[in-house]
Amino acid sequence: AGTYTIPANNPFFGSATLKQEIWLLGLRNPFRDSFDRSNGRMFIGDVGQDTREEVDVQQPTNPGGGENYGWRDREGFIQNPAYPTSTPTPTPNPPRVDPIIDYPHTTGQTVIGGYVYRGQQFPALQGVYVFGDYLGPEPGSIGKIFTLNYDGTTASNFQDITSQLFPIPTTGGNVNLANVSSFGEDAAGELYITDIGNGNVYKISPMLVSAASRKTHGSTPFEINLPLTGTRGIECRGGANGSYTMIFKFAVPVSSVSNATVTTGVGSVSSRMIDSSNTRQYIVNLTGVTNAQNLTVTLSNVIDVAGNVSSAVSATMGVLQGDTNADGFVDSADISQTKSESGNAVTPLNFREDLNLDGFIDSGDISFVKAMSGTSLPPTAPSGPPGASSPEKRKGNQVSARKPES
Repeated sequence: AGTYTIPANNPFFGSATLKQEIWLLGLRNPFRDSFDRSNGRMFIGDVGQDTREEVDVQQPTNPGGGENYGWRDREGFIQNPAYPTSTPTPTPNPPRVDPIIDYPHTTGQTVIGGYVYRGQQFPALQGVYVFGDYLGPEPGSIGKIFTLNYDGTTASNFQDITSQLFPIPTTGGNVNLANVSSFGEDAAGELYITDIGNGNVYKISPMLVSAASRKTHGSTPFEINLPLTGTRGIECRGGANGSYTMIFKFAVPVSSVSNATVTTGVGSVSSRMIDSSNTRQYIVNLTGVTNAQNLTVTLSNVIDVAGNVSSAVSATMGVLQGDTNADGFVDSADISQTKSESGNAVTPLNFREDLNLDGFIDSGDISFVKAMSGTSLPPTAPSGPPGASSPEKRKGNQVSARKPES
């Protein structure tokens, strides 16, 4: 049998009459709790009785616990209708701690605690608490996925994001959420949903997670990241006959792609293939790409080995030869930056200055950037993290779910 110890700062440590193991009071049925890895706050989904569901927080500033969250006198923010009193219930000592949010059974019937998102794939979701409800609104029995913001004092921006995550299109048909029973968090801070109603586990993740432009310097390949949202990635290196290679990187190995086309800009696809050395990557080789433009490549009907399907995914590359500092202009700053690296070996930190791809940073690269001085990229429509344009609503492709690889 295992053993355990009772922390000396527990509220009833040393008591001869009360359970010394007790840390928190006034919780009815806490179903899933988690710590925010950024600040140590503990979020608790506490299932109510007949009227309200609630989310409670235990603050890291009180590691000894002892908070009283009100059950059974209170259900959420209200007097518990199942236990009415003729006179107001005396305030206990310590006083009750209100939930950060509660909701009626017309919103959901069985809260499932989740996690504060601390991953990287959805920047606009950073710091947002993602949780759910097992049954959804009465009289139904289909679960829901919710989010809210919490600043340490106040909860705000409560949203139902179920329709952004489900249904998930797959080769076997659409997969709908049945009954969310738990959430999980991996080492990278990305989140998972378990669905006991249909036996599935989902990852909150897009199919396409990143893209890059790859070129070989001498004999060594280096990649420039092409963000899928926010500030565009700028390819500054040259290419014979306008030749470039874009790499699409997926969460799950790819099984097929129907087509790849240039949907914005000048250039054409010369070849395309699943990367045989890493099937999570899809390679698109381009030719006839002109300088000083924004070029978008779209893959159609992408299917991965888990059966997830996307009708189209795209990545955009700014092409501006000589723009070593990636500010959208070729000018004296780029010349100075290239000169400062002249004579140095090409590394992951300075490969942008090897503009002619010969594996050396020298006078040839300085001449290259000088010849391009005065050129610039055309403006693009303002973009930010998905959903950032509307802080009141998490919409569009801010969040999505997929079936993970078996």
